[in-house]
Amino acid sequence: MFDWIPKFSRRSRDPPTDPVVAIRTLAALLQAGLSVPSLWAELARNPRHGAIPVAMTSAISEGANPHDALQDLTAEADSSWRALGACWAIARVSGAPLGPALEALSEALSDISRTQRQITAALAGPRATTRLVMVLPVIGVIGGELGGHSSAGFLFGTGLGGATLALGLTMMAGAWWWLRLLAERAKPDPSALGLELDFFAIATGGGAIPERARDLVISACSEFALDMGEPETLDGLVTLSRRAGVPVNALAKASASLRRDLGRTDSEERMARLGVSVVIPLGLLVLPAFVLVAVVPMAVSLWEGSLA
Repeated sequence: MFDWIPKFSRRSRDPPTDPVVAIRTLAALLQAGLSVPSLWAELARNPRHGAIPVAMTSAISEGANPHDALQDLTAEADSSWRALGACWAIARVSGAPLGPALEALSEALSDISRTQRQITAALAGPRATTRLVMVLPVIGVIGGELGGHSSAGFLFGTGLGGATLALGLTMMAGAWWWLRLLAERAKPDPSALGLELDFFAIATGGGAIPERARDLVISACSEFALDMGEPETLDGLVTLSRRAGVPVNALAKASASLRRDLGRTDSEERMARLGVSVVIPLGLLVLPAFVLVAVVPMAVSLWEGSLA
């Protein structure tokens, strides 16, 4: 009868999948000298690496070309896996060593993942406050019922109560939409993560001329649906490299790191503003909704009781 309980417990203990860890492990195994089928088989042994390694192992065992199989499996997968597919394709076409290319990609993805975790942690406080305050009207109604004041009877049994409830719910819905909009604006712009600069560094490091490397990056980002900045940024790096006599792949790596640092700082500034701006919908919508749904029914009940 209760056979589902152990299954639920096992499911709750399953480790979350992390593509960044899988890609870092893939780079380490490749640089250690493992063949492509062997390294995918090793990745498939760890459930934390997700379903892509398992699917790759199955495809390779059935005789599929690893490069084509990876392109097909990652084309519509998570953004990190799509980045792996793009990096693999760029390294293959440009002639860049695949091991160092995947190592550079894993470092870039780790930096991006760390930034996103910091943003999530910073948003945890405002989100928890929002949930707590938005539950207050429900708590107020329950408190009124336990205290002997028929708040629910007023809200659902009278025309004035129905209008009050409708207005309160509308204000709560508006507050929820407003707070969600503020949280979305605090997130970083995907094109500000600088991944196309890492791809450009990989392509030029493999010996491709800058113009060819630029076309490879644009094509790969388009094929794997990855956000990228303006292509003119890559042209500016090429011009600076030729004018200053500096290797363009080193400039691309430095530019990618700088862009992510700037994006992280911008996100931190947005989150700091979020802590202040979140007070506006709470004060203008949530608290008045609490008064309408919880305080007004209780006041009406007390007034009717005093008249009786």
